[in-house]
Parts: sequence; C-alpha cells; structure tokens
Amino acid sequence: MKNLEKTFNSAKGEVKEVKKTQAETLSALAAKNSIRELLPLVRKLKEISDNYLGEEKKYISKDTESKIRREILTEEEEILSSLFTTIPKEDTISYDKYKKSFIFENNKISLGEIVSSQRLGVNFSLQKSILETGEGKRLAKILKEKRVTGIITEKYSKDLAKNLKEEFKSKDLLKSKAYKEINERIGKRQEQFGVQAEQIFIGLLESLSLDREDLAFKVYEANPWQDVENKIDFILERKNKKRGIGVEESEKEELKTIGVQFTTALSKREHKLDQIQKAKNKIKDIDDIVYVEIDSMVLRKAISEAEKTNNKFINPVKFLPEKIKNQLLKNLFTGILNEKEIESLNKNV
Repeated sequence: MKNLEKTFNSAKGEVKEVKKTQAETLSALAAKNSIRELLPLVRKLKEISDNYLGEEKKYISKDTESKIRREILTEEEEILSSLFTTIPKEDTISYDKYKKSFIFENNKISLGEIVSSQRLGVNFSLQKSILETGEGKRLAKILKEKRVTGIITEKYSKDLAKNLKEEFKSKDLLKSKAYKEINERIGKRQEQFGVQAEQIFIGLLESLSLDREDLAFKVYEANPWQDVENKIDFILERKNKKRGIGVEESEKEELKTIGVQFTTALSKREHKLDQIQKAKNKIKDIDDIVYVEIDSMVLRKAISEAEKTNNKFINPVKFLPEKIKNQLLKNLFTGILNEKEIESLNKNV
C-alpha cells in the first residue's frame, strides 16, 4: 500500500512538474509573441526619432519614449479598424478593378490624393472589399503607417516644444515664446490661413511622392527646433544614384536634403530671406534652404475653385494659373529633381 502511495505521489509530482513546465513554456511563448509584436513599433519609433528629431532627440526623455510606445500599442488596432466600413456611405472609397483606379462619387482618384487629403481635413472610409486588390492593400498599409507616424510625431513635437520652451526661458525669451506657441497649436485645427496653406502644399508634395514613385523623393514636416532655429517649414529629401569612378565601377547613393521656408506673407520677404541666410551659416544636416512664396489672394481663389468641384480630394494647387504653378514647382524642386523631371510633374498637378 505504501509503495502504491509512493508511486501515486511521485506521479502527482510529475504531473505538477509537467503543468509547471507547460505554464512556463506558454508564458515564454506569450512573451516572445509580445516582443515580436513590439519590435516593428520599436523600429518605427527609432526611424521617426532619427528622421524627425535628429540631433534634437536629446531633448526627449526615455520616459516620454516609453509612454508613446504604450499609447501607440493600444491605439494601433483602433487606427486600422477605423479605416474600413462594410456599409456603403457617402464618404466611402472603393476600387474599380476594370478601371484600375480608386473611385469616389464616380470620380477617379489617385492613391496619393487619398492619403494627402487628410491634410485638407477630408473625412473618408474604405470599403472592406478594397483589401481584395493589391492596390487596396497598399493603400490600407500606407494610411495606417501615415496615421501612426502622424500620432507619434505629434507627441514628439509637443514634448520637444515644451522642453525647448523651458530650455530657452533664461536664455532667449523670444525663442521660448515661439516654442510655447508651437506647443499650444499642436493637435488643434488651425484657422490661421498661413498654416492651412502650408498643409495644402505639404499635401501636394506627399501626393506626388506616392503617385510618382519613379522620382523617389520624400517630404517631412520640420520639427519645432528646425522651425524656430533654421526657419524651415518642411523638408524634401531624395537619394540620387551616382556612378563611382575606378577599376570597379559601382553606383553610390547620395542623399540630398532641402529645407523649405514657405510663406503667404509676401510683405515679409526681405526679413525672411535674411533669416534664411543666417540659418544657412549654421545648419549641419540640411544641404540648402529655399524660400517659396505664394500670394494669399491667388491661393484663396484656387481654393474657391476647388470647392466648386464635386471632388473633395482634389488639391487646390491644381487650380492655380499655369505660370504660377510651374514657377512654384520649380522653386520647390530645384536641387532635388532635374529640369526634365520637374516638367514631368505638370501631368500630375
């Protein structure tokens, strides 16, 4: 009997040990899956931190980075699900397999126009069936990435502006005030026309970067430091391939980065050009800064013309007079694209 009891207790102990091992294995698998889910986000945060913040990431605390990571993990799934609908609505975008185009209210619209329309305050949803096409999947992926990137950069911007406001409190009150104003307007719908105009042009460039992949350029919004210190509103970037000279010829990539100071305040031209010249003498990670202006009345008229159409995805820049539009494209892209490439943009704008 004692032997039977001993055998039973031994077997019982083995069962407990097996259960403990199984629990540990499941826990390890859960941790592994959690890390696997977290890795793309960690990479994304690092990419944004490197590209958007650059040297200014020294002003962002580790606690802030951890907080952003936690918040994005909870918001990411909601961002993806909010893009889709199974019920046809007025603001729903579909994909026509035969026309090979996205459709909104019988209008053909490009992938770039859809993505960049968010800067114009356009609300829309995608039909779930759009995921049955390669282009639909690509659109969903880009939209999710853009929204996640937008949330992360907004959080970084707010923290950066807040910390820089404190940093310059005892050094430069005007700069401290400028950072305070930036911090206060982040995340709010801007009524100021100059800010809206800036978003229209960043939207145009974003649209072109997606619809003209052959040109391989990117556009980024400037961070608060670049805005105040270097007078830059947004940045254009392109990797140009250069053939090396030598016994073994090889293609090398040369990164070209141009900062853009954009304004509708033509009366401040001389002052802004003077600011740019001073900024050029101290910039490190930007190859050049260009000044781009447009008369506010001319742009307002183009916005009015765009609003008369049934297509809310169309960018108002398309309604500018040809001469002004061509000059703007030249001013924006000189140094990034060659003359022939700039001319080729006319078919997209």
